[in-house]
Amino acid sequence: MTEQELKEIRERLEAATPGPWEASGSPYGINVYTLDGITICEKDEATRADFMNADFIAKSSTDIRRLLDEVEHLKHSISCATCAECADQVGDKWELFNHSIYCSNCINYVKEVYNDK
Repeated sequence: MTEQELKEIRERLEAATPGPWEASGSPYGINVYTLDGITICEKDEATRADFMNADFIAKSSTDIRRLLDEVEHLKHSISCATCAECADQVGDKWELFNHSIYCSNCINYVKEVYNDK
């Protein structure tokens, strides 16, 4: 996933009604709403699948924020790792290849050597 894709996801999250959200309902209808009562979405007449979808939607604002924060944390952790080829810190430009992390200076060489085998 590119930095641009992550940025766009975070922008959509920030533009949405702030969470957390909750879901409730009955066979006569379901509702996803904020804790202060703002309706996010609602549906008349609900099936079991509708309840599952409503729960997914309700948890999505919090789940997506947590996932984006975890991706940011992991990217930072990886940027502090060392290249499997040269042992330099990989920084922001790294690539995972054959279960190892390589810096941008080494990755092409490593791929050429690997492909020559």
